Amino acid sequence: MLASADAVAMVEAAYDPEPSERVWLEGLVEHGVRLVPGATRGAAFTLDASRPASPRLGVPVAVGVDRGFSRQLTHAMRSDANMARYFTHKVATASEVLGTSQIGTDQVGAFVLAQGSPDSFGCVALDAEGRGVVVCTDLSRVLRLSRALRGRWQLVAAHVAAACRLRSRAPDAERSDLDECVIAPGGRVLHAAGPAMPSAARDRLRHAVVARDRARTRAVRASPEEALALWPALVSGRWSLVDRFERDGRRYVIAQRNHPAPSAPLALSLRERQVLGHLIQGDSVKLTAYSLGLAPSTVSSLAQSVLIKLGVRSRAQLAAFGGWPGT
Repeated sequence: MLASADAVAMVEAAYDPEPSERVWLEGLVEHGVRLVPGATRGAAFTLDASRPASPRLGVPVAVGVDRGFSRQLTHAMRSDANMARYFTHKVATASEVLGTSQIGTDQVGAFVLAQGSPDSFGCVALDAEGRGVVVCTDLSRVLRLSRALRGRWQLVAAHVAAACRLRSRAPDAERSDLDECVIAPGGRVLHAAGPAMPSAARDRLRHAVVARDRARTRAVRASPEEALALWPALVSGRWSLVDRFERDGRRYVIAQRNHPAPSAPLALSLRERQVLGHLIQGDSVKLTAYSLGLAPSTVSSLAQSVLIKLGVRSRAQLAAFGGWPGT
């Protein structure tokens, strides 16, 4: 497996606003195959599962595979059974989902075997709205993911989903409309607007920038768990931190408005809908907190409020409430 710093490199690539969607997806695949033992090639595609009963797949972008791969992969993944089976195991291998002896019994497993690979890896990176990206690779051997590797991918996926949402908000040339705070690399706030103006918000953003820059240092990024822990996918459930370079080479960090906004149920507050959006996908409280940039205690409290307001007794029942296929 590649140097552990690649987890941070994949996050950095996800927030690069310059590439076209195709080049951006290719970059995610190239970084992704380096993070999975035995992976040599793969593909990525956008996914809109905001309506779980009728998810929409983008055209897969393949790296290192024969022509026709994208069409065949799309056909295999459009099966309702495959959607339910794979997209509710958000970071997994085909052998983990199906069982080693059953890997050829569905369209995706048969497709993997037809490519000459005994197994495949997939990461479904979705935000609270149910939108994001799927990154998948073939594998040279049957693989059972370690707890550390699965956890690492879950954190990377939170960033990929946030970056995908940011890209969809506005073309690069118009993203300045999303800027709410400008921060110098050392953490000094140069400009703040809207919700970023209160001193408490500025302090949170300042501390987030310092932690993010620390995560990207050579010493810290050598430990991917430590580095990713310092860099949650959002700050205070609202902002993504992105770099912007001036013509003279100076770098600034921009806090851009990028909060997910699930539309229903309207009986819940926006923050409660955000938490619900992750819980119905089976995300843990800890992962939900990381994805939204909130304290786990805050997410736990919001989750309890959601259960009460919806009249649901347990988090396990939320998947059925949201129409998300059960695991």
